[in-house]
Amino acid sequence: MKSGSSIWMTGVIPVLAIAMLLVFSRGLRGATNPLEGKEAPAFSLETLAGGTFDLKEHLGKRPVVLDFWAVWCPPCRASLPKVAETVKGLGDADLAFSTVNLGDSPDKITEFLKSKNLEDLPVALDKNREAAKLYGVQSIPTMVLIDKEGKVAVVSVGAMTESALSAALKKLLD
Repeated sequence: MKSGSSIWMTGVIPVLAIAMLLVFSRGLRGATNPLEGKEAPAFSLETLAGGTFDLKEHLGKRPVVLDFWAVWCPPCRASLPKVAETVKGLGDADLAFSTVNLGDSPDKITEFLKSKNLEDLPVALDKNREAAKLYGVQSIPTMVLIDKEGKVAVVSVGAMTESALSAALKKLLD
């Protein structure tokens, strides 16, 4: 007869491990975000340039791209220049774009932007993570695409490839 701890080790732990693997692999394959298809929550944040980014000004008028990031995040640091280039490549498209920085000091942000030649990048300062909470941002980078009607079209956790972002933006602009 097996002892209680032996049954635990050979039976319960493997079952729990498989269950966790299934849950996490589902998330990695892109389970939809509960906000997708719903009205985009509005917020207003101070910008790095000293102005205000008020999402209400854009909702229902034009597509919006929000890129949540932080200076300390290596994937964010790598993807931000590509995101900026992809959006810039759309030219005069009627599109609102802002990055949303999660808690870095303006000096750190400015230093990083200068190092990447991105001084003109729009940055909203989410000092208290208010906007991040509204959009359920739990890891970064997170990209939120909002359609012309003001509904959340895509919430992408992790760096989007340039081709995926470009395709999603073209779809939003059609």
